Amino acid sequence: MLTNKSEVNDLASTSITNSANLSYNQKQRFAVLRNIFPDDSSTYELITLLEPRGENSYQKVSEKLQNIMKADYLTQRYHDLLSENFEVGVTYTENQVMGIIGALRRDIDLDTYLTGIKKNSLRDLFSVFLVKTEIDEISSDLEQAAKQKKSIRGYTPLFKLKPEDE
Repeated sequence: MLTNKSEVNDLASTSITNSANLSYNQKQRFAVLRNIFPDDSSTYELITLLEPRGENSYQKVSEKLQNIMKADYLTQRYHDLLSENFEVGVTYTENQVMGIIGALRRDIDLDTYLTGIKKNSLRDLFSVFLVKTEIDEISSDLEQAAKQKKSIRGYTPLFKLKPEDE
């Protein structure tokens, strides 16, 4: 157990210097997020996965973490089930995401989505994970690529935002 302020400062500087390849902004975000996750390596992984904009941006992730931390009991239970039923690194199709989320919502007596099923299901998945949208390869020919419609192959959870209960 840390007993004084200098030990806390030493620990903080050691972790940051071990992460010397972080940018100035990443180091600040690391300092803010490090007490949320069980170890510094998890925080470091999260920091390196953040993107400049979009659902995986620092601002969006901060909002998601606030929602996770302030959730009521039923929502916490739902977040736990989402965390348990989606595996980091596995790509899920839209239909798989909608099916899993529909089943989980029924299991804990939450209303299933009647409209906007895909949008709401993806929102739920993105609320507890950093997620990469997998898009099919587009032709390298610029003219042909401009004519092609992007096709989403699936969604891959990259990082679980809900910290493990100790």
